[in-house]
Amino acid sequence: MEFFRAKAFVILLLSLAFFWQPMAGVAPDPRLLPDSNPQALAPQKEPEIIENPERASSKNTELKRIFAIDDQPDKFFFRFPFDLKLSSAREIFVLDHEQILHFDSSAKFVRNYFKKGQGPGEMQFASSIIIDGKNLVAFDVYGIKVCRFDFNGNLVAEVKINNLQIGANLVHVDRSKYYFARSGFPDTGGKWAKIDNPNYFLVYDEKEKKLEELAAFPVATWAISSGGARGKIETTRFRVVPYRNGLFVICHTEEYLLKIFDVEKRQVVRAFRQQYQRIKMPERKELAATVVINGRQYSYTPTYY
Repeated sequence: MEFFRAKAFVILLLSLAFFWQPMAGVAPDPRLLPDSNPQALAPQKEPEIIENPERASSKNTELKRIFAIDDQPDKFFFRFPFDLKLSSAREIFVLDHEQILHFDSSAKFVRNYFKKGQGPGEMQFASSIIIDGKNLVAFDVYGIKVCRFDFNGNLVAEVKINNLQIGANLVHVDRSKYYFARSGFPDTGGKWAKIDNPNYFLVYDEKEKKLEELAAFPVATWAISSGGARGKIETTRFRVVPYRNGLFVICHTEEYLLKIFDVEKRQVVRAFRQQYQRIKMPERKELAATVVINGRQYSYTPTYY
């Protein structure tokens, strides 16, 4: 069953890519401390929201199957693929569990970039990949470092970002600048509570060796911190997507609400919203997202999607 799920995922991503991701967990690592100053950044000044019609005026994009990539037992097996990127030459890069698989434009397997370890070019867990020109950039979320490879598999550079907290995710690379999204974690005082959890948009400048917080956006989250242990379930994901010329699309609410963030101005300059009919989910325990803190179970069951 896992094979078919993995294969279906790759087919769907390939189809989407040729035309144009509830979290839960406990963080025992000492570097994952509650944010001491969750209000470090001033709240974003919101522009007027442009309301889009409920029904789009343009036609829906038709998805077409280009090709499918099957397991090749002598070279690789798909496990849990969760990201896919294309180069300008339409070479395909699939991020999987302990695998970064490279295929040429005809879907022929080329190499696996992932090597587990802590040495140069080795990673403990690759959480994201980015294509930057003729380089593949991978982020090791536990090693807190960026590995840059050429398309021949050679390590070009490795950047260690010591003051970046575990849990950040690489979302974009612009030459020597690395952009990250990171979820905060305020102290809940030992209570299981729904909070507006700050999520941060950051940039690391490799030349200046400087990490900066560009903005903070609230995400509705069920969370608890108790006796040094922490857990949370976010009602939606914090998404940051590069758009063009220093602009990023931000999504941080359960609404169909998109915000355009200008890095140079460090503010939201446009916002677009579209009304849509949400679908009520059946109330079943198996649908609940759960965390366990100090032997006690806490859960949140989504009611709509």
